[in-house]
Amino acid sequence: MEQQFARLLIRCNDKWRISSVNKNFEVCSSYPQMVIVPKGIGDDFLRISATFRDGGRFPVLCYYHHETKSCIVRCSQPLIGPTNRRCKEDETIINSLLSRSKGVIFDTRSKLASQSSKGKGGGSETQLFIPSGNILAELCNENGHSNWLGKLASCGCCNISLIQLLVLGLSLNAFIVQAKVVEKYLS
Repeated sequence: MEQQFARLLIRCNDKWRISSVNKNFEVCSSYPQMVIVPKGIGDDFLRISATFRDGGRFPVLCYYHHETKSCIVRCSQPLIGPTNRRCKEDETIINSLLSRSKGVIFDTRSKLASQSSKGKGGGSETQLFIPSGNILAELCNENGHSNWLGKLASCGCCNISLIQLLVLGLSLNAFIVQAKVVEKYLS
């Protein structure tokens, strides 16, 4: 795995690094022991971010398109709850990802699921604290991919050259659709 990560990092122009913050699965049981994270963000910030995200799933790189220099970063929902709790370390990580270029945050949950999770301590990203990115929280609320892609195409973000996608509630199908969007619509 380390060799695969090293090959990927060569293509990423020194914007990412390999972290062993999750050694022995101490931070997140559903992540590998080594993860790729933004360069310049220390492991201490990753640990704090993990306490602010459901299941300890802090932002990590999971896909990089060499030709378009587009990437997909995933994590779980922030635990903002009904009081709109904040985590400055988590905001620093997200803004670091989005400041490199315009970015988009996808929330793949339905609107109902997103709203009900807030009452249980969860929530979704907020533009108030992440000013550098576009939050497309409702893209996946449509039934069917054609409506979803139509909404994406009409939002005005499809002409950006580098996109970082923070994927919440990632399913394999949603990942495939998002990877196709990165390659087809955002190149």
